[in-house]
Amino acid sequence: MVCRGRRYFPKGGDTRTHQIHAYQYDNLSELGRHVAFRDYLRVHPEVAEEYGKLKLRAALAHPTDIDGYCDYKDKFVKNIEKRSVEMALAK
Repeated sequence: MVCRGRRYFPKGGDTRTHQIHAYQYDNLSELGRHVAFRDYLRVHPEVAEEYGKLKLRAALAHPTDIDGYCDYKDKFVKNIEKRSVEMALAK
């Protein structure tokens, strides 16, 4: 999957086991957004658990369609991203 400033590498084919997001070295806004999201989930384990369940449902609904998988999670992820960036900026 190719997104502006990022490369996405799934491993495992149709039975994806891993995924790597790689960013251009100077794409600090994307890197910061993802780190803030990660940090938010670490501080809010109940949200991390909810996100894990959502990812499982998304994977079951779209086992071979990464775009469908991402769309399935989009609203939840954007909501958490907004909160996570606000949390990071408040530090």
